[in-house]
Amino acid sequence: MRFRLLRAIFVPTLMLGVGLAIPAFAQSSPALPPRTDVVVDLAPLPADGQQPGNSSLVVFAPGKTDGRKLLEVTASEQIEISPDGKFELVAGGGSDQSSDSLAYGPIGQKLTPIPVDSEQHILWSAFSADGRYLTYTSASLDSEAWVLGLLEISSGNRVEFAGDFGDSTKAPFPGVGNAVAWSADGKRLFVQNYQPFSANGNFDSLYALDISSIHFDKPGRGAFPSAVPLLKAGEEISNFAISNDGTKLAVSYTMNAGASPSAGADQAPPNTVSIRDLNTGSEIMSYSSSAGQSIAYPLNWTLDGQKLIFASGVYQDAVFSGNGNLLEADINTKQVVTIPLATQSADSEYEDAVVCGDTLFYSTSKASAPDEADTATLYSAPLSDLKTATKLQAAWYINVIGCVPDTGN
Repeated sequence: MRFRLLRAIFVPTLMLGVGLAIPAFAQSSPALPPRTDVVVDLAPLPADGQQPGNSSLVVFAPGKTDGRKLLEVTASEQIEISPDGKFELVAGGGSDQSSDSLAYGPIGQKLTPIPVDSEQHILWSAFSADGRYLTYTSASLDSEAWVLGLLEISSGNRVEFAGDFGDSTKAPFPGVGNAVAWSADGKRLFVQNYQPFSANGNFDSLYALDISSIHFDKPGRGAFPSAVPLLKAGEEISNFAISNDGTKLAVSYTMNAGASPSAGADQAPPNTVSIRDLNTGSEIMSYSSSAGQSIAYPLNWTLDGQKLIFASGVYQDAVFSGNGNLLEADINTKQVVTIPLATQSADSEYEDAVVCGDTLFYSTSKASAPDEADTATLYSAPLSDLKTATKLQAAWYINVIGCVPDTGN
């Protein structure tokens, strides 16, 4: 899953009823078919230096260059695709400019709107890993009110938590939060918190919300449940990834002892990856890059949660400038294997990535000339032989959305 920010008077709340049934998140559901293909948001290379128009969501199969277009995306939209490849979740600017719009439904069909509070903007929206739920975060710059919502797709019922990012007592963490993952038993919701509408509002920390008592048979809006921090007090990280089963956490950060800030950088780039057990909080293993090397942004778990794939390379002027290697950390052997990163240019940046089935899909970017925009390239590489990558597409930009089942490409 990608983690990005698209953009609290306190809202009176309804008390949520506490159900005695098994939480909705923990109920059994049909297994998803293998998700072997990738969906990317792709803007084609423009002609004669012109700015690109609308982008498209395109599906690529491993090793195949003929992508299948799903949808066209306008500049005001943010679209997510469900894990089964059948539903879309669309966030965009509202028609009256007073609040954003949010809607979901089968791809290409009439969508069902989700009410968004007046003057609130959608900061985050996503499907759950099993495709049964979706989540969203909205907030108002003027009133500082914000909402974290969960929706059960089969019933359309919503459970929402309301807060005020100007009053930290209204939520178990400061700022606002995005729901980024669920535990396998459905009892914990993992949340990334941050200060919204801020130039330096990167995420502050990670928390586990206790949702063991909520149930979609009793929808409504209420106060936040209790939460437990997942990071140490004062710990600053660059990025994180939670395994699909919600049992392991990987974080990247800067270990000052070995960091070498680059010219023009406000702080040294990350040079260490730590893998931790989310149930016990203990560290399973860690990796620190060699002198002059730093860790690239993407962190990706294999589907079984036994290996973490990331990259290292050289940073110059606060930018990952290439000479990259893929690194595969095995939590069973506690070993890290280094594989040369397959790109068309040694100074390409390892920019975005996802593991779909037994394939790593990743994009790289490279400035075609000084002061010009980057050109992005999409690759696929089998996990069994990561150095053997296939170039799938070049574009103005490529954002990885997620994995879907085989579409027959």
